[in-house]
Amino acid sequence: MTVEDVLLEFTALSAVPRCSGHEKAAAEFIARQAQAAGCSYRTDQAGNIAVFVPPTGGMEEVPGVILQGHLDMVCVRDSGSSHDFKKDPIVPQRQGDWVTAAGTTLGADNGVAVALALAVMKDGSLSHGPLELLFTVEEETGLIGASNLGDGMIEGAYLINLDFEEDYQICVGCAGGVILKADGVLPVETVTAAGLTAWTIAADGLKGGHSGMDIGGSPENLYKAFARLLRELETLDARITGITGDGKSNAIPTNCSVNFLLPEGREEDLRQIFHRFEETFYGTYAHPEVNPHVALKNSVTEKDQAITREGTADLVRLLEDLPSGVMERHEDMGGLVSTSANPGVLQVGADGSVHLEINHRSDRAERLQDVEVVILGCLKAAGLSVTDRVAFPPWPPAPASALVSLCQDCRRGIYAEPAEVVTIHAGLECGILSAKAGGLDSISIGPNQFDVHTTRERIQVSSVEKFIRWLEAILARQGELR
Repeated sequence: MTVEDVLLEFTALSAVPRCSGHEKAAAEFIARQAQAAGCSYRTDQAGNIAVFVPPTGGMEEVPGVILQGHLDMVCVRDSGSSHDFKKDPIVPQRQGDWVTAAGTTLGADNGVAVALALAVMKDGSLSHGPLELLFTVEEETGLIGASNLGDGMIEGAYLINLDFEEDYQICVGCAGGVILKADGVLPVETVTAAGLTAWTIAADGLKGGHSGMDIGGSPENLYKAFARLLRELETLDARITGITGDGKSNAIPTNCSVNFLLPEGREEDLRQIFHRFEETFYGTYAHPEVNPHVALKNSVTEKDQAITREGTADLVRLLEDLPSGVMERHEDMGGLVSTSANPGVLQVGADGSVHLEINHRSDRAERLQDVEVVILGCLKAAGLSVTDRVAFPPWPPAPASALVSLCQDCRRGIYAEPAEVVTIHAGLECGILSAKAGGLDSISIGPNQFDVHTTRERIQVSSVEKFIRWLEAILARQGELR
């Protein structure tokens, strides 16, 4: 199996639209590949698909191994991109040692796992025992496919999840999380255009990142900065007509804009407020990899409604009080994040409609409950109610398992050194799948990927090449897991 084999599979998969919740075409793609390779498969009502790869000669009686990844991807595009994720293919672009996409997320999270598994299935020269290739759906929106895995979908005793992004690590545990979607309506009133001018303050181009993996090193959530801006706009008697923070619950916000009506004669005061906001914005969000931008401009509106002063005050309090960012760290584990929260989506309409999505995480189940109580209190105070809730439990670590030991031994032959064994502050499907199967010896590994969930997402070709050798070595020694 070569790196070109894997990249070929990845390119073919990338032509299939597969945002979370829209993986049907990708599952059908997998089914066709399995049929062509002479492998059986099964599906469940959730949309997951499992492919069964027969063992090679002499490996028929060894324990089965499950190679697992998820079909869906986080669909994010640059503000100027016209890409339609419902129908447009993603075209991976290879530049030296890197594969990227133009103006969108690449989908290597977790398309690289799918590509690796398909390449294994098609390579008749590999030595391995019974293999199951499990492809789940809606991982990015709360591990939904794994949580609803059908009975009898998997039979193996060992799980190798291929959804990790550092090739020098073996992940053996992860945080749990809760994703809350909330909706409500703020009070509005009719306004007249006379004596008012329309304005917009828009910020975009922030670094963003994964709301679990990257939150430990991220600056303040952008919505918190906009809460302070709204507080200052209140002093000018500005009337809010809309707020847009397009993002995902599991991605750190990269943009936000507020539309408002300003009484005539307050323009100079507005410019002074914006100047202070602008200075703080660039001081907070400047980063060598991106070019964040914020602008104040006149806008045109035909809206005759705006949120009332009381409604604006409720919204500001909500944004100020919501938990956000790192809340607790393990100081005895090098500062590893223990508990965090990420308000990822914020949409407010001139009709007063509010939609909010927030993802909080912790490696302690009791802290997940504690933070949720605080969030629910904030929502209730603003008149919002939860319309959807997805939860997934922490994955307890087992750093000395048989599978970890085998992977370490195989890695020494490829990299000349063992991997770092870690737990992470992000959601992985291992814990859920293990519980569904009655207990699995599980790990998560993968080649190097960077800036996932952003339009700078990229995968390192040389890392994929080395990872292939590691995975082949593990499968060849599958019989040692007896």
